[in-house]
Amino acid sequence: MSETASASSRIASGAVVVLVGHVIGMGLGFSTRILSARLLTPSEYGALILGVTIMTVLALIGQLGLRQGVPRYIPIDENPAAVSVTALQLTIGSSLVLVGGTILFSEQIARQLAGVKFQSLIVVFVAAAPFLAVLEIAAGIFRGAEDALTKGLVYNVLHRFSVFVLLVVAIGAGYGPLGAAVGWASAVAVTAVVAVVLVRKTALPERVRWRTVDMDKARKLVSFSIPLMAASSVWQLMQQIDTLFVGHFLTTAGVGIYDAAFILSRLILVSLWAFGFLLLPVFSQLGEQNAHSEMDTVYKSITKWMVVVTVPGVLFLIGFGDALLASIFGAEYESATGPLVVLSTTFFLHIVAGPNKEALVAIGETRYILRANLVTFVVNLALNLTLIPAIGILGAAIATGSAYTCMNVLVSYRLYAQTGIHPYSRAVASPLLVAVILFGIVEYGTRSIEPTIPIIGAGLILFQGMTAVAYVIGGGIENADIELLGQLDDRLSIELEGVIQLARRFS
Repeated sequence: MSETASASSRIASGAVVVLVGHVIGMGLGFSTRILSARLLTPSEYGALILGVTIMTVLALIGQLGLRQGVPRYIPIDENPAAVSVTALQLTIGSSLVLVGGTILFSEQIARQLAGVKFQSLIVVFVAAAPFLAVLEIAAGIFRGAEDALTKGLVYNVLHRFSVFVLLVVAIGAGYGPLGAAVGWASAVAVTAVVAVVLVRKTALPERVRWRTVDMDKARKLVSFSIPLMAASSVWQLMQQIDTLFVGHFLTTAGVGIYDAAFILSRLILVSLWAFGFLLLPVFSQLGEQNAHSEMDTVYKSITKWMVVVTVPGVLFLIGFGDALLASIFGAEYESATGPLVVLSTTFFLHIVAGPNKEALVAIGETRYILRANLVTFVVNLALNLTLIPAIGILGAAIATGSAYTCMNVLVSYRLYAQTGIHPYSRAVASPLLVAVILFGIVEYGTRSIEPTIPIIGAGLILFQGMTAVAYVIGGGIENADIELLGQLDDRLSIELEGVIQLARRFS
């Protein structure tokens, strides 16, 4: 096998490993949230979520952008081991300084967000922020070393599983929200230690000095990473703002109730992440060749199938949102139905817009994405400040929806202006129309049935199958879809020939 073919195979295998790890991690994370909400009161659960949010924001700032810089800098530096050690040293130092200052003002922070009675919980999560930052950097080191398996096992599986187990044990033992915080923070700390040990054993083939900071290397690494942090962190911070402002303007119970709607609706985005992740290499290759017509064909095909996969779940979230919230999280969370409808609609429209950011990245428009992120951040900030005091958690949902709409308008316009690519076609509208008609029939026929989780789950599976079958039989599979499957079959270590043959029968 040639060196190029070997590299392509390694990258493709790594992509599959990362995707599987991400799906497992999302499942464990979602299960952790559900059990926390069921075992704690909405107020206690909200305080827990605020603590997690504060820890996440502090870790994000403490990384100095190195999470994005390290995997890109390692392959181009003559001493990748020194890069890894320097990144860890810088992260630990900056995080400790940041955390020390935050702990000094923990009482004021708790008073503004969660209430003084939850100050100890906030302190626990603040103290865990350096460990989370180190874990993120270790994940970046594994990525730079092309060790997708270790990254997936540690960052997605061990991390999420440890949080799930220790949190449930702590709450089950009767230690309440503070015990849950200690369990969560302990899981992060343990995983970070394991990650550093594995970095030393697998990603550092050379012996390096841990106690001495290479200032020249540190300066170069930080200057390389800070611009990358600006591009990625603004978007990540935007997704944390609503939680912090709900905690500031409302109550911790409001945070908990809003979070239930947020995480349930975000399940809609799984298909976007998966399709975007797997097909970014295809976009990149076509972008390098300036093959905009082929990119447009691939873009429309991806968007169409994301809609097919997603629309049944969206309709169920909108149509049975109150029953889902009450059954999954508890009766107290039924008041999140309004935000759930707004957020579900928001994320579905995000799906309908297609993987526009991935396409812009493929044609080298990363600077524009940064500017769009900054504009969206300001819009979200202003709307949260205005709407949450006026209409509560529904205002937070509307602010998020408006921010996503702003982002999609800016990014999609730029993509169309530069390449002529857009997601809209009859093939994209067809599955939506089919699903709405079938959902109307299902909803009318089940009005006399009590909507429990087993019934809703069975109905969703049946509805998903009916929508897919109706669309496929109606000629939904096009030649472009078969060509796209062929490209994936060439790039991924998954045998898709059977799927391709089946698709040809219905095309």
